[in-house]
Amino acid sequence: MSTLSNEQKMRDRVDESSQAAYKVHILRFLGFRIPALRLWYVGICFCTFLATKHQCAIALKIERVPNEIQGGKERGLGMGSTKVKSDLEQIFDAVNDPMWVVNSELRITRINQAFAKHLGKTPQEVIGKSCETLLLSDLCQTDECCLKTLLTNPQVEDHDVDVRLSCGEVKSYIHSASPLRKSTGEVFAVVSSCKDITKRKTAEISLREANRELARLASIDVLTGLANRRRFETELQREWFRAAREKTTVSLIMIDVDLFKTFNDTYGHQVGDGILNSVAETIRLKCRRPADLVARYGGEELVVLLPNTEVDGAVHVAETMRQAVHDLKVEHPVSSVADVVTISAGVAGTMPARQIRPGALVKAADQALYEAKQTGRNKVVVKTWED
Repeated sequence: MSTLSNEQKMRDRVDESSQAAYKVHILRFLGFRIPALRLWYVGICFCTFLATKHQCAIALKIERVPNEIQGGKERGLGMGSTKVKSDLEQIFDAVNDPMWVVNSELRITRINQAFAKHLGKTPQEVIGKSCETLLLSDLCQTDECCLKTLLTNPQVEDHDVDVRLSCGEVKSYIHSASPLRKSTGEVFAVVSSCKDITKRKTAEISLREANRELARLASIDVLTGLANRRRFETELQREWFRAAREKTTVSLIMIDVDLFKTFNDTYGHQVGDGILNSVAETIRLKCRRPADLVARYGGEELVVLLPNTEVDGAVHVAETMRQAVHDLKVEHPVSSVADVVTISAGVAGTMPARQIRPGALVKAADQALYEAKQTGRNKVVVKTWED
């Protein structure tokens, strides 16, 4: 429109100049009396007219050049912008990870093909819906929702989320979200992408469970199912230093099945293993506190760890165990102690001090056990810390 206006103005100026020139030429023409001079003057005027028209055409072309250049730039920019937009749309849809754009009302304004396929819907079915109706996590509808947080505190966030799909299936994702800003810097939407890590999470859970089972197996005695010596030593050290801090007493019971080697030699190791299992289970059942620990120390020797237990209390527990094993009434015809399987027990207890190692308590209980075996077996002997 601007180009046409400029051209029209130029033509009007040329026409005005031409009209004024025509008037001057007519007056001059009438002033010549001789026909030859009039003919010469007409030729001069015609040549001047042609020159003026040519100059006008050139001026009009020059006037059009900047406008044509500007128009070309605008058309080029428009075509370039359209191409860039098309390329971005293709990239958005070509991404394998699910992506979508959510506005300030938490409604979906754009979604790529991967996300739509993951939801089992078409993009047209998803656009305009609330994200909470399609993917529901424990953070949804709370102030900790990452999309709500980004709208008020814009920063890139990555975290693991467990999401419940509309079909009821629960999947695990790495969720990454970034704010989208206007030219003024105001956040108007959030673009988020999700990577399905359900298989990886399942594998991690299986691995953790396998490691826990491996740790459990590494800490138990295969034959009796009790804690093994390694577990006992670990727990003893822990309880020892805890008692030192809290100034409480730790007691220990060392137990030996009387003349068990003779029983094995007479009835065989398989029968002996069965008897050892019965004795171990009987002793375990007499420890009713969660912190109490019964372990197989080695061979036919068992050990009982009693945290926060005075020596008198430990003696009572040991005597209860001795009586319970005797009451099993498992025949032991070759025993010189009794006609049934019996046990001997040594008890020791103390309030730990940091300068004393836990092994001192084990040594004291073992000495008490040795004394019980040397003085007739089938009894409980206490080793006081001062002895």
